[in-house]
Amino acid sequence: MINYAELTTYSYQMINDSLSFSKLLNFFCNCAVNQNGSISEEEIRKAFEFMKARDKQNIEKEVRLSDEQKEKEKQQMDAWYDNCEQMLKAELGKRCEIRNC
Repeated sequence: MINYAELTTYSYQMINDSLSFSKLLNFFCNCAVNQNGSISEEEIRKAFEFMKARDKQNIEKEVRLSDEQKEKEKQQMDAWYDNCEQMLKAELGKRCEIRNC
């Protein structure tokens, strides 16, 4: 089970570097350890959807950005999260089982 309260400490701006990516990877590894060494693809997908939705809301609240800048920022964030999710699954698959259910 993913601890969404702890997941809120991760954001697009914060995990946009390799050290923070490692922290996010460790977060998911710990989730898997707490579930007998496995985590489902669905749990990972939902966690990334949660982070994307939260960060999109934060971008919308940013008053200093124009609508065009907000849209560009959201597109960059979407692409980054999609890439991050794929990298995370690849690394996570080396450390624990990823269930397809």
